[in-house]
Amino acid sequence: DKEDKEDKEDGKEETGDKEGETGKEEHPEHLLYVQRAQTRAERKAALEEERKKRKEAKGEGKGKDKGVRLCIRNIAEEVTAEKLRELMEPFDTILAVILRCDEETGKNRGVGFVVMSSMEGATKAIEELN
Repeated sequence: DKEDKEDKEDGKEETGDKEGETGKEEHPEHLLYVQRAQTRAERKAALEEERKKRKEAKGEGKGKDKGVRLCIRNIAEEVTAEKLRELMEPFDTILAVILRCDEETGKNRGVGFVVMSSMEGATKAIEELN
């Protein structure tokens, strides 16, 4: 009897320790997204709806940045969007300047985009800056 009680107590302690340890290991560090399985028709309808939304959003974006988009590479780390705008302004009206930056350091990644109002200005910028 004493041995059984000791075994049970030891078992409880081991189980308690293992549950605590394995409980942490069993849960993933990221969140899971679980949903009901969809039928083919439901998936197709959802895809069509998403495509329609993207098409509408894309149409709105074109109206906002109507012009010629230039990709600029090998930009020095210390260059800012304002400096890039100043560099490109003599060629034509600038509609937008986008500079890709590293999220951690905040420095640019060496790639940027400039949206210019006309093809002539964009062509002039390409000829003079290359």
